Amino acid sequence: METYIIALLLIIIWVLRSYIIRALALLDIFYTFGKSNGIKYIEKGDILDHVIMEVPGYIVDQKTRLIEKSNGRTQQLSPRNRRLRDKYGIYYFGFYPFYRVRQFQITKQKENLRGTEPSNWMAPATTEIVDHLRFEAPRPYVFTDIEMKDRLTVHLKIIVQFQVVNAYIPLYVFNGNFFTQMGSLLESAVIDKLNDMTLGEFMSQNKGEVGGVLSHLKDPNGAFNEALIDLVGVMIISIAINDYQAGDNETVKAMQAVALAIEEGNAKVETAKKEKEAGIIKAELYKAKTDIETQADFDRQKKLAEAKGVEIKQLVDNFKGASTEVVNTTGRIMQAQAVRDSKLTTWVQNSDNAKPVIPTGTGTGGEQ
Repeated sequence: METYIIALLLIIIWVLRSYIIRALALLDIFYTFGKSNGIKYIEKGDILDHVIMEVPGYIVDQKTRLIEKSNGRTQQLSPRNRRLRDKYGIYYFGFYPFYRVRQFQITKQKENLRGTEPSNWMAPATTEIVDHLRFEAPRPYVFTDIEMKDRLTVHLKIIVQFQVVNAYIPLYVFNGNFFTQMGSLLESAVIDKLNDMTLGEFMSQNKGEVGGVLSHLKDPNGAFNEALIDLVGVMIISIAINDYQAGDNETVKAMQAVALAIEEGNAKVETAKKEKEAGIIKAELYKAKTDIETQADFDRQKKLAEAKGVEIKQLVDNFKGASTEVVNTTGRIMQAQAVRDSKLTTWVQNSDNAKPVIPTGTGTGGEQ
């Protein structure tokens, strides 16, 4: 009887094993869930044993703890973990409590989108106990009283996106509080850059993510990122100045006036450009209209000339064999028609020998 009971219990456990594994994973006992964009640290006693990472396109070297692009490779897993991960998104990490998931405290910092000055650019910081480190994440920083080349100061709000390169350093060197060290290195780099600029030069610079004044700091092979990886285990992959303000009120007013003048100047330039373009378009339309009218007049005169030529040819053909008197009479009639069709207002008959001027009237002609 006892044998049957034991067998029944084993069957029930076998049927419910998936639910049991999930319940244990929720408690981080024997099993744990993978975290997208997350790195979990599995310790044996107080020593890091291995890392569980769920980041598509990246793998971690379990010996060096370095994270690199996979380039088609896959993370090495035991057959058991391969099945568990593919089926449930769960990993077996070792016999609890000798193996456990490391939990640690982290300080979260967010920007205050409604902030109007350095004192309220950042929302209040909060602390939280977590069981994983994010592989990539944004982080805001506020640096105040950065001295420029002209001895003026400026306050900056900078947003960076960092990426973990060495999984060991952020947690086991800085105990999860690596943001302070990263911010200190970043501030030094920003000061070095802005020390070579006047406030006016800084204002005219692009401050965005692409081609911005601090874009050189995200170069993966640059000196800054190399130092950041060696000291903190992370690198910056994105950086932008989201807000800035001069160090004194008078300078702030001057900056606002300059910005307004630039904006108004740009608006006037755009208006002038549009007016110039409109004038050019009107001139081109007028020229096109004139060309069309000129061509039409030319075609009309050409047709009249062709018609007149046909008429003259017909008359010449008719004159063949005609008397001299008929020819002279017809010639005087054609002369009168030519004067009528021309724009002449005065016609001199037999101008070689005769002096009298015969007024013809506008649009008329003939002998008087």
